[in-house]
Amino acid sequence: MELRSILADNSQVEFVINQIRKQSKVRAVDVICAYNLFCDNNPKLDENALKRLDRAYIMCKYMEPEAEDVISMLLFHDNLRNNASMHTFMQYFSEKRYEGYHKQMTEACRNAAKTNPEKEDWTHEDCISYYIMMRVCDKMFNRLMKRINKNKAPNAKIISDAYYMAKRAHEWATRASGEPYIPYIVHPIRVAGILEEFGVESPVIAAALLHDVVEDTTYTLDDIANECGAKVARYVDAVTSVHGEYAKSLRSLEYQCDKATLDQKSVQKLVSHLNYSEDMIFALYIKAADRIHNLRTIDSMPSIKSHNKIDETQWDYLPLFKAFKLNYFVQMIEDLMWRATDIDRYTKMQAKYEDMLSRNREFLDDFKIILSTHTETEVNSHAELLGRAGYDVEICERLLTPYEVYSHIKKSGGTVGNLSKRIDKRFVPVCDIDIVADPRDDESDLDTFVTGFIKMFENKIAMTGRTIIDFNKSEKAFIFEVEDYYRNVFRCRIILRAEYEVQKKGIYLKNAGEVLEEESIDKSEKITVLLRNDKPISMPKGATVIDVAFAIHEEIGYTVKSATINDKKASIYDILQDEDKIIIEADTRRVDGVTQMDAHISHVRISWLNYVVTKRAKKKIIDFLIDKYYKFEGDDPKNESKVQTTVVETAADKILGELRSTT
Repeated sequence: MELRSILADNSQVEFVINQIRKQSKVRAVDVICAYNLFCDNNPKLDENALKRLDRAYIMCKYMEPEAEDVISMLLFHDNLRNNASMHTFMQYFSEKRYEGYHKQMTEACRNAAKTNPEKEDWTHEDCISYYIMMRVCDKMFNRLMKRINKNKAPNAKIISDAYYMAKRAHEWATRASGEPYIPYIVHPIRVAGILEEFGVESPVIAAALLHDVVEDTTYTLDDIANECGAKVARYVDAVTSVHGEYAKSLRSLEYQCDKATLDQKSVQKLVSHLNYSEDMIFALYIKAADRIHNLRTIDSMPSIKSHNKIDETQWDYLPLFKAFKLNYFVQMIEDLMWRATDIDRYTKMQAKYEDMLSRNREFLDDFKIILSTHTETEVNSHAELLGRAGYDVEICERLLTPYEVYSHIKKSGGTVGNLSKRIDKRFVPVCDIDIVADPRDDESDLDTFVTGFIKMFENKIAMTGRTIIDFNKSEKAFIFEVEDYYRNVFRCRIILRAEYEVQKKGIYLKNAGEVLEEESIDKSEKITVLLRNDKPISMPKGATVIDVAFAIHEEIGYTVKSATINDKKASIYDILQDEDKIIIEADTRRVDGVTQMDAHISHVRISWLNYVVTKRAKKKIIDFLIDKYYKFEGDDPKNESKVQTTVVETAADKILGELRSTT
């Protein structure tokens, strides 16, 4: 049934338009709905048609502009221009508002140069698209500034200065994610938005807007210090990777081969800045927000780049974020990484949990009302009897991420095959609830609050059919689970405000490097394996025979076919234990005493990526497979680098596609 026939009168149309205006994020379905209202010749715009109109689709998917921005672009699109009525656009969005859009669109068309010296392959239409997208970026930043000004953040002008500097520095640069019209400035704006939601100070947001300027442009730290201050420049310096300076000094091939080393040097540089002062923990916030936005848009990246980004995050940065206890960021990053590596299971998990939550939402809301009604009053009555000033109490609801749901089910003994079937209240809490207590004096401690809360629960909440089924009291928090008549389980945590903020924002470590080194030893190198000649080799816990083979030599890794562990035949996929003695058998031949790798007997498979834990093994396997697919495509090695890149990305698509199918 057509939308126009459903919305028979103007009042319904106005309702739809007003709902779209209220959307903080434009969805493709909203744009389709609104645009179809403005069409006289029924162009049948649907999701697939919108995807073909790449710029409008990209705006909906990644940039979150207002609906009117996307609709106005559609009205100007060559494929749809004659199908839409400007009169209807003016009617529902007001003449003044339409004139503003029309004027900016016209100026973009007139001002866009036919050729851009920095983008010689761009057409006039490409330049127009870029101008239009930059206008949307300005609106994104204006929306960010409105939120900042609403919160009355001090020194907000420094954020505007940083934005216009970043805008100049990244002029004509686009995101390396396959969409030629997306200005690069979108990424810094999104990173700054993540930090604004977290509630950081203005210099940190300013540094987020400039975090890639030194790395990717000709601007220097001195330029940033002169325009935005030394503090902002220090943050930018801390998060600037060393890739740029090494790329200038080394040949391209050497630079690519040494990427893993350069990644590690970048992390070491960040850690060294963290030791500078306590404020430098905010540089870690910027890096975490940068990773979050990269992971949110990872499906638009070339496959090989997305794989490297996930690998780098998992092995280099996530341990750093965990060491500083940046729980807010760690939770999001772990969830996004799982989404990027297993989107099918992630989507099913998310849908199942949302369904469970919606079916039990009324029970959750009832429980929260009871907590809000009784907790502060009853606990403070108990505190007064002890001569304490009491507490201000806040009840915070925390919905579970799909990755948390996955973790809950795994802990309950679920297997990979039946995870989605086990998403119910027997295994997964409906919700996490934080009861945050803010003491009014120094003597109102956690013990006093917990004692009063337990008495209140017995007298007021237990009688409503809710029971505490499990609890664990520590020095800094009291964690318990409540079950109601309908077997809904709510996981609750009582925590003091100061500790709540610490657990959310992290802690500053003066000896960050030493802590990371200790964690690396504790968590990664827990086993020692003995080779054929009794030579010991340290491996991460969970390492397989394949990992050891690549640790010995890449040729042994490529050709490994079997192994003997403790004098017993074993598979190359077997996980090794501490002090295991391993003898590896490989399909190799020797010529003049030198081991040669025979291309016909290499045993590398894409599925091997599921059975390795070391970065070296993973990198060597991927390099081998890319090279294999590259040769299979039959491309001439003398082709232009752009063609070679396309071949590599095609190979990576095949590799990751097959990997996901085997997971």
